[in-house]
Amino acid sequence: MKANSRIKVHFGKVIRQLRVERGDSQYVVGYHCDLERAYISRLERGISDPSLTTIFKISAYFGLTPGELTDRVHSLNKKGKK
Repeated sequence: MKANSRIKVHFGKVIRQLRVERGDSQYVVGYHCDLERAYISRLERGISDPSLTTIFKISAYFGLTPGELTDRVHSLNKKGKK
């Protein structure tokens, strides 16, 4: 898997985990982040690339800084390389 694809998949895993831990639906996350539910689904499946704005919106919704969110993705990405 290419690095870009792996990062998208790991980003999706992180936001899905955060969403499930909160007990939220994709619709709820999308509503609060001003994003379509289908886009949240594509992000979680690693199909779409999030924009910088999207990363800021999603991280704020989950009470994280953008750096904290991307650190989680980075950690998962490092584990996936082994």
